Amino acid sequence: MQHESARCKIVVVGSSNLDMFVYPKQLPRPGETIFAEGPQAFSRCFGGKGANQAVQAARLGGAVSMIAKVGNDPFGTEMIANFESNAVDVTGVSRSDSPSGCALITVDSEGANTIVVVPGANFDLSAADVDRRAELFSTARVLVCQLEVPLATTMAALRLARQHGATTLFNPAPAQHNLPPEMCALCDVICPNET
Repeated sequence: MQHESARCKIVVVGSSNLDMFVYPKQLPRPGETIFAEGPQAFSRCFGGKGANQAVQAARLGGAVSMIAKVGNDPFGTEMIANFESNAVDVTGVSRSDSPSGCALITVDSEGANTIVVVPGANFDLSAADVDRRAELFSTARVLVCQLEVPLATTMAALRLARQHGATTLFNPAPAQHNLPPEMCALCDVICPNET
């Protein structure tokens, strides 16, 4: 393993969810109840763009600090444990009275899917939460962020990263109309989703 000082220091500001998947043969029509049967009919895993970015960067050798908000509930406890088991620093992860974020994902036998995201505590992550963790930006080489938390929170993170000379990587998803022009100026790399 690399020595801590040799590892790229990365701050991720973003979402953390618990994803729940069901696998029926076809997607239900409005008002229809269907079954998803068999041993592979249901699964759950950790998700949220921010959490996925943080865990993967840590697995690739980065020294990653996550700034996120999770619920004060069992899902939140599991999310923090997942970060810790993947060597992601959780000093920037705080708790909210809102429920933890989750995503409900239905995937049919052809791979078509529908996704409903319940942002929960993710939408409680504020610019003030980012500012309280400004020390994480002072040594960061890279900031990774997206739009699954409030826009003002992402803007605060981009400004702080720019102030400290970090490279900024921005995933503008989920897509929003009328992003402030300043946002693009604060981004070194913009990595959009397909849709």
